[in-house]
Amino acid sequence: MRDNLNTLLSPERLEKLRQNGVMIFDVDDTLLARRGRFSKNDQIFSESPAAVSIPLLLNAGVRVCVITGHGWAQLEKRFVLPLDKEISKLFPENRDEILRRFFVYANRGATKIIRENGYYKEETVYGSEFSFDETDLIRLREILERLKDTFIEDFAKRKGWYLENFPEFNSEELPPEILEREKVVLGLRPIPSESHCEKNAVESPRRRLFLLGCELIKNAGLDEKYEIAQSGKSTLEITRREVSKKAAFRDLISGIAKEEGISPETVEESSVYVGDEFSPGGNDYVISQSFPRCLCLSVTSAEQENVFSLRDFFELEGIPAASALAARIIKFLT
Repeated sequence: MRDNLNTLLSPERLEKLRQNGVMIFDVDDTLLARRGRFSKNDQIFSESPAAVSIPLLLNAGVRVCVITGHGWAQLEKRFVLPLDKEISKLFPENRDEILRRFFVYANRGATKIIRENGYYKEETVYGSEFSFDETDLIRLREILERLKDTFIEDFAKRKGWYLENFPEFNSEELPPEILEREKVVLGLRPIPSESHCEKNAVESPRRRLFLLGCELIKNAGLDEKYEIAQSGKSTLEITRREVSKKAAFRDLISGIAKEEGISPETVEESSVYVGDEFSPGGNDYVISQSFPRCLCLSVTSAEQENVFSLRDFFELEGIPAASALAARIIKFLT
């Protein structure tokens, strides 16, 4: 594995990335750590060695994109504005040129962000097809209310079981809340999942609610337009069926190909995607399955044949692994 990754991350391959490709990052637990049982707050930009390396990657001529499940308002405050500020401080004369190489998609790829006249805003044409129909919102909210009540009732009955089997879940955040983001995502969080216990040790409460949600959406006659998904470690989200990181990545490579006068296939095979959820059901899984020419690197384990684990290469995982990868690329390209 180490030899394979040395080849995949060779200077020649990295120059190809700079010339024709784009480096795409997931955000949570790849660039910034999420809050957990032992931390009440999400990690901020300046605390992450991986996040603070992004301005240096951009300055080295690499296009960088983040595609995340975050809503735009949260992502702007937590990542984008601190990044912009850091670039302004480090490279004031080249700020605008550098930021032209930076791309952003929020809400699992449903919201595209553009920078115009020094300000960031949603690109409305791209996102219009992913918005909820107003007439469906009430019914979808009722479905999430049903899931919420089901969980609260079960937790009250089996609180001891939950606390014993999901020690990594912060029960102080309960009860779960329904959230709505930019008219493209309806969510319910937090719900304990397999991420909060030993692998396959017990049944996942989130998965039980997910299956019930699938049934309720179908019974409501909304399953042709909408789907429910397990997102991150503790969230259930309802979106239009077309919403996924796949749609964002396809739009991204198409735009770069058009701008550079090259084929989308050339952009895809020159690109690198870095994430932490490549297993089936994870929000990075669709990238490895839909874009086989792209080099997919996991900051955790790699259970898919076409995904490589940075743990095997750097003997690190999570944020430190993403930081080590960025440092290697910057070293070869500057």
